[in-house]
Amino acid sequence: MQKVMNWINEKLAPPLYKLTSNRDISSIMGGFQKYMPVLLVGAVFQILDNVLPLMFPALDGVFTIPTNLTYGFFAVLLTYTIAHSLAQQLQINPISSGLFSISVFFILQKPVFSEDGSFMLSLDRFGAQGIFVAIVAALFTTEILGLFEKKKWILRSEGLPDFVRDWFAPLIPGFLIVLAAWFVAYKLNFDLQASLATVIAPLLNTSDTFVGFMITAIVMNVLFLVGINPAITFGIFFPLWFAAIGENAALYAQGLPPVHINMLHTFAAFIVLGGTGATFTLNLLMLGSKSKTLKTLGRTTFIPSIMNINEPLIFGLPIAFNPVLGIPFFINGALVNPVLVYLAMMATNLVNKPVNPALIPWIPSVIQGFLLTQDFKAILLILVEYAVNIVVWYPFFKTHEKRMLDKEKAVA
Repeated sequence: MQKVMNWINEKLAPPLYKLTSNRDISSIMGGFQKYMPVLLVGAVFQILDNVLPLMFPALDGVFTIPTNLTYGFFAVLLTYTIAHSLAQQLQINPISSGLFSISVFFILQKPVFSEDGSFMLSLDRFGAQGIFVAIVAALFTTEILGLFEKKKWILRSEGLPDFVRDWFAPLIPGFLIVLAAWFVAYKLNFDLQASLATVIAPLLNTSDTFVGFMITAIVMNVLFLVGINPAITFGIFFPLWFAAIGENAALYAQGLPPVHINMLHTFAAFIVLGGTGATFTLNLLMLGSKSKTLKTLGRTTFIPSIMNINEPLIFGLPIAFNPVLGIPFFINGALVNPVLVYLAMMATNLVNKPVNPALIPWIPSVIQGFLLTQDFKAILLILVEYAVNIVVWYPFFKTHEKRMLDKEKAVA
């Protein structure tokens, strides 16, 4: 076991940490955070649009327009916020970066123009399904702008006001960026979004199988057990996860059942209850512990645990490198919760799959689960998980508690 832990820490972790600290990956996360207020407003309208008609049929469709014009333009606005986030890291003009990125996004979507000046483009491409194109457009555009700025390959405009210099600085790279996007989309006849859908479809189907879903859960929990935050894997899983939630959101908007389960949204709301390893119920046990040490730590970590943040528990209790607490951590996080969720969402379809592209991991799981699925049965599923989790944690917790009590008596 020690050899495996050493291999993960010395060989596997360093390149993964390098990946997650990459400025492009951090800019993607920053872009989502910047867009979150609009996305949450869209979530409210989507819930109203789907829940109110159940009680008041006359309100059917009343909130469809504000839903479509917030959620419906998810990818467009995300393009801007990702570019803005990356531009701040590169210390270049974030507004120019965002605007050029939106232009590239539209070009890569290949709208079809008619003779009367109108154009045709599915609204789905502006929403969650367009997330990958948004990421490509924002990163490509902003990195090129940053390169030209760094190399000083820009029009000089000394002696002019700052706002005038901002006009001229991106002219050369901006022209080349738009030209490149136009050439790829129209001269090479390359549809990035359609091509991605073709390539990623078999991977999505595989990841949604029971084996694929379980492998994802196991990897995340094993990493945390050896002290590595599983967020380092997000850069690898992002393309699959975003494609999955995008397709689910589009299907749901059309009144069709969503089909995908393996995505960050599922893990955030239904697997990591209290944090990776499903430690929320462990925290509840600590609140009632006879050990003063455990009770004090339980009180300190309770609020973060409600928000699904459990690093204080992982490294404070500790759970990492702890063979006793590591067993229930793995059982709950890698086996129990994934199996229950898969049975409820995929095998039996008793609970709706996530359809809300808003990524809101730092709110209580029962609220988050409902917001993501817009299904009240999601709350019941999470309560069932809590019940099973606390049963699994209990005997191992009592063993650890006895050890802590013995230590406290020895010190007293």
